[in-house]
Amino acid sequence: MLNFLTGKEWALGIKRSNIIGVNGRVYIKGGDRYGNIDNQASVQSQQVAFSNDGLFTKKYPMSGRVDVSITYTRNKMGVSHIFALQILNITGTPISSYHTFDTTTNKVEKRVDRFVMPSLSWKVEF
Repeated sequence: MLNFLTGKEWALGIKRSNIIGVNGRVYIKGGDRYGNIDNQASVQSQQVAFSNDGLFTKKYPMSGRVDVSITYTRNKMGVSHIFALQILNITGTPISSYHTFDTTTNKVEKRVDRFVMPSLSWKVEF
């Protein structure tokens, strides 16, 4: 696993009491391990069933993502307001792999999730 963080802040305003910040994160992890899939048991139970032989012998591909955040802090006497925009997985790369049972085809399928998740927040500190 590799986790790299970086950021920069700048003071703004006449009194230089307000702060704008830009932060970035790169996160890379190796693929999770899984075992052999028992297709007959999966069809009978209508969910993914793993066999007891070959546990943790297979591996999903490595995954990673890039996150970015922009913050603005407004400092006043006795109170601070922090506004933040965070965007997780800004590049839209595949995040996780897993197996699922498709009831329409009665087969186990490999799925890959990819998403971009923005988040807007406002925090008040006294």
